[in-house]
Amino acid sequence: MPPYKTIPPFYFPFGRPTSIIEKDQHQHKVMAIVKHLYGDRTCLREPEFFPVTKACELPRYMNLALYRKMVTSTHSLPLSDEEDDLGVTYVQFAQAWTSLSKNCYDDDALLFNILQEQQRSFLTPEDFFAVLEDLVFNHPGLQFLTNNTMFQERYIETVICRIFYEAGCSSGKMTLRQFRQCQFSSRIKSLGSNIELNNTQDYFSYKHFYVIYCKFWTLDNDHDLMLTEEDLFQYNDQALNPRVIDRLISFGQIEAFSRNRLHQRQLTYLDYICKWFLLHEIDKTNPRSIEYWFRMLDEDGDGILSSYELELYWQEQMEKQKLMYQECEEISFHDILRQMCDLIQPKVHGQFRLMELKKNPLFAERFLDTFLHLEKFTLHESTQGCVRLKLQEGHFETTYLCDWDRYAEMEYHQLITMDQITMATGVEDDEEEESDSAPGTPTSETSISQDKDDEEEVDWMLSWLAKPGSLQESLQESLQESA
Repeated sequence: MPPYKTIPPFYFPFGRPTSIIEKDQHQHKVMAIVKHLYGDRTCLREPEFFPVTKACELPRYMNLALYRKMVTSTHSLPLSDEEDDLGVTYVQFAQAWTSLSKNCYDDDALLFNILQEQQRSFLTPEDFFAVLEDLVFNHPGLQFLTNNTMFQERYIETVICRIFYEAGCSSGKMTLRQFRQCQFSSRIKSLGSNIELNNTQDYFSYKHFYVIYCKFWTLDNDHDLMLTEEDLFQYNDQALNPRVIDRLISFGQIEAFSRNRLHQRQLTYLDYICKWFLLHEIDKTNPRSIEYWFRMLDEDGDGILSSYELELYWQEQMEKQKLMYQECEEISFHDILRQMCDLIQPKVHGQFRLMELKKNPLFAERFLDTFLHLEKFTLHESTQGCVRLKLQEGHFETTYLCDWDRYAEMEYHQLITMDQITMATGVEDDEEEESDSAPGTPTSETSISQDKDDEEEVDWMLSWLAKPGSLQESLQESLQESA
């Protein structure tokens, strides 16, 4: 009988451990640098704490989160604003940092430990506030929002919601595994002061936020940050049928970002993003989108989309078609059902399961659009072959079918083009801007002081960043001319 072999460890939730000697050397190095930074000062307050954050090899915009963690780690009770401003002594830092970095062998584990509250093994949306506040207050690309508290709050909420979307966490309790999945550590580390948030393609993108919020603002007729069924009916030129809207209102509220409502038949701005309606509606090839819409259609919750359930939605589609295209011939549900069975190839005719849809995302998108979005269904039917593949090959462009990044780029340029046309016609005045435009719309008056040698150029660049009415191409051309 062969001797037993010891299986080496293979699961390291906090990162692959390093040697004790290497860990101690790194700790001594950090402590020595921080002690030198303190010098003769008894304590450091938050504005003075950034060199300490840098010495700990943490991202720039983790400074406020680290500082607050240092302050609260030495107190068992919540602190008042006055107590929070007392500063952190070197002894407090040494104790807190030793505890925080213990058993953390990679950036994800360390940042997760800094953000989470004591005696807790998960992160909530509130745990990200300090990082986003630091970003909003200190990143050069967001300085034009300094006097617009409401837009700062909306940006923070939007980013946090998208972080939880990337993590696949709808419960509001993000585990370390989910934290790794959203790639927060690498993305916050890449946000230097020289990074233009208008050009990033992740959840920190101001361009993405601007598109999301303008879409919401257009739907929210009374601007109370609540969407009713009547508001949702106007989405994308009345693209959604009443049955889908009813399911969105009933199914679209999410526990993780719950807020007080006047009544339950409403969606808040947080519901609108956090339930990720817009992100799921734009790109139905995404696995999360397929899951979202599958559960939306599965009204009895048995994990099967039956022909009975699908016929209800198809009848709504045909009712809408009669209103929009009166001369169109009605398509029978039996014909559609046979077409969908040929497309998806379910094991049981007329019964569709989630795993069957997820096998081919392109087919799943066509399947879902058939019962959810009449215009997209028409686009599928009128195009020979796969619409998505033709889009990828560049045969044509449409905001109806594309991935989120491409959609946001196209919508953003439409918004700024409309802004340019409005400015060119000279029909807007100051009162109209205050009452009719989305609050917090950046203006060209904002500028940020940088190095004196290139102050004028930097001010002009940041002014462009703050103003949606200027195109990226014109900036690149101007920079090439100045070079």
